[in-house]
Amino acid sequence: MDVGKQLLDVDSVKDFVAQIAPVPFSNQTFRTGWQITKEAANAGVSIEEYTVRVNGTTITKLYKDVVYDSRNNELGPVGQPVCRSIDWRGKRLAWGWFLLPLYGVSLAESTNPQRKIRLRKGNIQIGFDNFLDPYFPEARSNGYMQGEIYLLSDNILPNGDRNALEVSEEASALTEQLRNVIFRDLWNAAHKASELNSAQNAVKVYETQRHEMERLVRDGATAGVEAKKPELEKAYERAIAGQQKIKKAAGAPVKGEFVKKVVGVLTGESATTSTTLAKPDEVAVMSAQTSQKSEAKSVKVKTTGKELMNIIIHVLVDDGMDVMRAHDLAKKINDEISPSS
Repeated sequence: MDVGKQLLDVDSVKDFVAQIAPVPFSNQTFRTGWQITKEAANAGVSIEEYTVRVNGTTITKLYKDVVYDSRNNELGPVGQPVCRSIDWRGKRLAWGWFLLPLYGVSLAESTNPQRKIRLRKGNIQIGFDNFLDPYFPEARSNGYMQGEIYLLSDNILPNGDRNALEVSEEASALTEQLRNVIFRDLWNAAHKASELNSAQNAVKVYETQRHEMERLVRDGATAGVEAKKPELEKAYERAIAGQQKIKKAAGAPVKGEFVKKVVGVLTGESATTSTTLAKPDEVAVMSAQTSQKSEAKSVKVKTTGKELMNIIIHVLVDDGMDVMRAHDLAKKINDEISPSS
C-alpha cells in the first residue's frame, strides 16, 4: 500500500499513531502497562503521555497481555517486564523496559503489531520498528522481543529525519551497551527459552502418546499397540532427555540478568522435572491395573445396591407393607438403579 492510500485509511493511521506518538498503554489490553509505569516512577523516570484521538477514538499503544507466534497461534501471557537503567560515567543515558522472551520464537507482526524493542525520545518513537535490529547478534532476533528504551540524556538526539542518532560520545556509549550487553543478554535468553520449551514439549508429547497407548491396551487394540510401540519408545527417550536438560538448567550457574530470569521462570513453573515418567513397557501393566480398579468399583456399586435394597425393605415394612411386597418393590428399584452386569 502506498503512503497516500495509507494516509486515507483510518485504521492504518490509528496503528501508525499508536506506535509512534506519545500515547499511554491500554488499561484493557495491556494490564502489564501499569507495572511499567510504576517501575518508571520508582526510578524517577517520567514517561510523557498525551491524549490523542483519531476520528473520536482515543489512541493507546498496541501492546497486549498475550503474544502470538509467526503462525498467529497464541503462545500465552507476556513475560514479566524487566526494567533497566542504562548509565555511563555516573550519568543516566536512558531507561527501558523489556518483556522476558519466554517462548523463544518470532512473534507475528499482525497480532503483535508493537513487537520488537523500540527507541523513543520524549516517548516519540525514533525510526521504524527495525531501527534497533542491527544492534542484535542476529537482526531477526529483535522480532522475538517487546520493549521500549526512553532516551533521557540531552546529548543523545535523533537526526532531522528521525531515522538515526546524531553522532555524540554518549550516543556511542549507549549503542555499545545495547549491542554488547543488553541485546546480547536478551538474545541468549531467547535461545535458552527455545531450548527449555522444546524440552518441556518433549515431556508433554510423550505423556499424550502414553495415554493414547493405554487407551489402546484397554480397548484390546493389539495391532495398534504393536504399531505404536517404537514411536512411544523414541518419545520416551526424548522426554527423559528433556527432563534432564531442564534439571541441568535449573542447577547450573547462569550469566546474564535476562537469561537468569528466563531460566528461573521456565524451570520454576515446570512440573515436567518432578514427574516420574512411566516407561513404555509399563503401559500395559498400568492399563490392567486401571481395569481392575474399574471392576472393583463396579462390584462396590452392586454391593451398595444390595445394602440400599435392605434399607428400602425396612422402610416399607415399617410403613406397614408386608415383607414379600416390600422385597419385590425394593428389588425392582435396585434393578432400575444398578448397572447391568
